[in-house]
Amino acid sequence: MQRFNFFSALEHRKQENFRGARDRLVRPLVDALIAWRVQPDGVSALGMLCLVPFGLVVTLAPPTPATMALACGLLFLHVILDGLDGPLARRLGREGHGGALVDMMCDHCGMIVVTLQLSLAGLIDGSVAGLYVITYTLMIAFTIWLNALGRPFQFIFRTKYFLYAFFAVYAGTGVNFLTPVLLLFSTYHLLPILTGYHRVREELKKLDRRDAYAEESV
Repeated sequence: MQRFNFFSALEHRKQENFRGARDRLVRPLVDALIAWRVQPDGVSALGMLCLVPFGLVVTLAPPTPATMALACGLLFLHVILDGLDGPLARRLGREGHGGALVDMMCDHCGMIVVTLQLSLAGLIDGSVAGLYVITYTLMIAFTIWLNALGRPFQFIFRTKYFLYAFFAVYAGTGVNFLTPVLLLFSTYHLLPILTGYHRVREELKKLDRRDAYAEESV
């Protein structure tokens, strides 16, 4: 199976270059996790659990500087833990497609949970939040499919981290750009969705032709 991940070709090359440096940077944390007998999937689960108190803070607590700082800290911890499971898996010699699946699921579910929580808090229009989740999910799905087919996107703009960044802007300044920004991001997602649909359809047609040729040759 080829490249079971959600990275574009450009991102994949950068990941290869960045992986060694990141592994060295987080090695003390990875050593501590190994000493505590924490497994890579456990790190992914812990990252997701950070979003439970995050949701409680943004939806139930008054938006004071202290609560917004706490929310940003929990979201930042989620992102950090999301980046630790891979180095830990490599250190333990357990890197593989199964772990990649867990990592992708937690990464994507984290985006969905954060978007819905911010919508429940009234920080994002509900329709725009739904549109963003749907279009981002389709974009990532086509990215994974094309990677498996060996025809990756050369570049995709991964808007999830900008969603987190604009929440941090709101938390620090009280200025909320989330709804118009997510509407803009959703519009952008349409380009890789349509491109991905066209490429996948081409590949499926090729498979149909190969199958038809094989049947005629029998």
